[in-house]
Amino acid sequence: MGPASPLSASPDPADDAGAAHSTLPVAPAVPENWSIHWQAPETCPSESAVHEEIQSLLAGSTRSNTPLSVTAVATETDHGFSIDLQFDGPRGSAHRAVQNASCVELARASALIVALAIDPGVQIDPNRKSALAEPPAAQEAPKPKPPPPLATTAAERPKPPAKKPMPARAQRRGPAITLAAGAQLLGGTLPSAAFGAQVDGALSVQHFRAALSFDGLPARNYDAALATTLRAQQFTFALRGGYEQALLPSLRVYGELGLRVGQLAAQAQNSNHPQTAHTLLLGPQVDAGVEFGQQLGLRVDLGAGAETQRPQFIVQNRGVIYQPRVLWEAATLGLFWRGP
Repeated sequence: MGPASPLSASPDPADDAGAAHSTLPVAPAVPENWSIHWQAPETCPSESAVHEEIQSLLAGSTRSNTPLSVTAVATETDHGFSIDLQFDGPRGSAHRAVQNASCVELARASALIVALAIDPGVQIDPNRKSALAEPPAAQEAPKPKPPPPLATTAAERPKPPAKKPMPARAQRRGPAITLAAGAQLLGGTLPSAAFGAQVDGALSVQHFRAALSFDGLPARNYDAALATTLRAQQFTFALRGGYEQALLPSLRVYGELGLRVGQLAAQAQNSNHPQTAHTLLLGPQVDAGVEFGQQLGLRVDLGAGAETQRPQFIVQNRGVIYQPRVLWEAATLGLFWRGP
């Protein structure tokens, strides 16, 4: 089968390139009778480079004087480059479109198509050097080195600005545990004011506080009415919740509200009719206090409450000798430790 006409069908570069032979005949110089008009973006090869590539492909051709005018217009697309080839010759016109991700490869394919259109039977040297080479990758200019710092003495170096401490109210605090112990003065439950001890533990999260305390007043004798001696002791537990606020890094105030429960034991001592009574203490409790110090310091706590029932201690046939008040109050002074 004879070679196809350059304008009757679109030539396939891959098929014709595979038919090239390594042995090329020596051909006499033939004047060119073809031309190419090349339009492409600046990143693509120039028209002279494409013209030189076509001449290289036709180096072994004896029909390079075939009259042919080619107009090639290359454009950049989303997927690379596209080129439209318009062929005009004595036998008519033809059109071919080619796409490739590389504009250099697109120019090579276009040059091969034009060469095969001029001479479909051209024998291309497989060892030839293409006139269309990939442009060298642009190298980033080295960044200039910063000048060396000027030597300064310690006195000349500027001091960094001092960090201002955040106000105590603006500081975010994590959970904290507070343990406290102190001496307590209680009035209202027993016939007169009594001294005892208090142990307290609290858990604080941000500004909220939960506390559990134990109060103990040892046994003590009281001279009651009707010539009767009253011996009494008291133990109570209190569970409270409340709010605390740091006014300064070493000064905190708090307020708590909760429930107190305990037992009051009393014995009316009489040689003829001794009598002992155990009474449940139950009622609300309010506390307010101040802590001086950050991790270890002094605490002052004031508390008050009410009894839901009022026990009576009676000596047989001699009437009521003592009845606690409904309201009671207490003051505690002690030490505390606070840790994360």
